[in-house]
Amino acid sequence: MQSFRNKLLRDVFEVSEPGSFIRYEEPIKVDKSGAEGVQTNFIDALIPATKVLIEQKSADVDPRKPAKQSDGSSLTPYQQAKKYVDNLPNSERPR
Repeated sequence: MQSFRNKLLRDVFEVSEPGSFIRYEEPIKVDKSGAEGVQTNFIDALIPATKVLIEQKSADVDPRKPAKQSDGSSLTPYQQAKKYVDNLPNSERPR
């Protein structure tokens, strides 16, 4: 998927160096519920300059249905992305 996104950025949006524009598998520290502390998750793609966060799922995943996460919770892709946004610094949060 990275090669598709890089090609899209290069060919359609004329970004000469996509690797310096988009960050893949960006680690993010997410607060776990209760007193369990913090967990590291990974944002599929983050474009800080335009404040875009991409959470990609396979074609067979219904984006309206919650799926089990690594911490045991069940979230839709939107809820998962929102959880990541809530844990980003204000300067990097998508609107």
